Amino acid sequence: MIDLKESDILKNWKYNDILLSINTMTYNHEKYIAQCIEGILMQKTNFAFELLIHDDASTNNTAAIIKEYEKKYPNIIKPIYQTENKWSKGIKISATYQYPRAKGKYIAVCEGDDYWIDENKLQMQVDFLENNPEYGMCYTKARQYNQKEMFFYKKSFGSGFVALFASVGINPLLVAAILPCICGVMYGITPPLALGMYAGISIAESDFGKTVRNGMWWGVTQYLLEVIVLLGLLPILGL
Repeated sequence: MIDLKESDILKNWKYNDILLSINTMTYNHEKYIAQCIEGILMQKTNFAFELLIHDDASTNNTAAIIKEYEKKYPNIIKPIYQTENKWSKGIKISATYQYPRAKGKYIAVCEGDDYWIDENKLQMQVDFLENNPEYGMCYTKARQYNQKEMFFYKKSFGSGFVALFASVGINPLLVAAILPCICGVMYGITPPLALGMYAGISIAESDFGKTVRNGMWWGVTQYLLEVIVLLGLLPILGL
């Protein structure tokens, strides 16, 4: 566990009113949750923040690990421990359990199997938003780590895409919303299929069964459209 007392974090805060709430959702992340929490606790800020953790009835040691940190940082870490899995019932976790209890002006997101590496990340982002009220969101690039083989993939994704599209007048919020599609394309998924997969997940409200069915329907539709294009019947689609 990180060698950092709660008092060492709190003493840097100018005000006790929470300015930022961190939304961390986790399920069976026992291998990653400690690193996730420590990446948040190491943040050097002059403002108060809270860490809202939602454990969706993990079946391994995830909740026990969270409780260890909760005991050491009771004024920062505010967890919910579910006794039955809510995601599988189609409940939207953030909208139902996380956002209603958030006290911050801003909300940051760090999933239970992700972690932050820059101790100044939150301070820089909040400073930017405070000084530029015309902006409603900001985020950084991200790198993908292979836990099994213990290496980082060479490709990074994130703000570069947003900056590129914003430079030609496209709404950055729209680009951020379809970023999962763009990332999918990077790893070999064709643009129509990537967009269809993302739309399928959204329509199904993250329900696995519905997502699979929507993805299958979209895959069949894309295949038929490509056949039509190859036959020269509808070349305008350019798929």
